Amino acid sequence: MLENGLLTYIGESIDRAYVNQLKTIQLNPELVAKMAKDLKIVFSPLMVQLISLLGTG
Repeated sequence: MLENGLLTYIGESIDRAYVNQLKTIQLNPELVAKMAKDLKIVFSPLMVQLISLLGTG
């Protein structure tokens, strides 16, 4: 895929910018902070990369 130009790796700076933008659109950050330990998130195959971006802590 890389050879055909169908896949391009982006750097960590793009990853961080994406996560920072996501944080700005939270509808209720106080509730998320309060319920974080019990919060369940379902990822689609397209969102699996977020696991490595957000970490486990």
